[in-house]
Amino acid sequence: MIDVKVSRKERNDRVEVILSLLIMGFTRREICQFVAKRDPSWDISVRTVDRYIHEAYKKIEKAADVKADKELGLGLARLEALFKRTVSIQDYKTALSVQRERHELLGLKKQIGLGDGEGFKIELTLVGSKDDKGTVED
Repeated sequence: MIDVKVSRKERNDRVEVILSLLIMGFTRREICQFVAKRDPSWDISVRTVDRYIHEAYKKIEKAADVKADKELGLGLARLEALFKRTVSIQDYKTALSVQRERHELLGLKKQIGLGDGEGFKIELTLVGSKDDKGTVED
């Protein structure tokens, strides 16, 4: 196989195909087999397939690079807008649901559970927090 220089668009298209295969769970070996059978115009070496796989993984890493604060702010702003809309049309059931979602997103939702028969027991746990757990027994 002789690697022929391809255009940037063709290279990006090929990387996108490899990315799709990775997302579907293909292994490196399966990707190499797929590429070998894909199209005679792909006629590329295993080393080039490895470069395409590497580029596809870089795209996956970039997609995973989420700015948590930005996403939290955007989510809260969307929930606030949705809350205002539901209240303005007097859809209080949905407004309550939106408010609960907002509390959960902020980690304000509390879980209350009853004890196991050895007296009354309440357990409070803040969602997303491991250290804020308290138990009160009567």
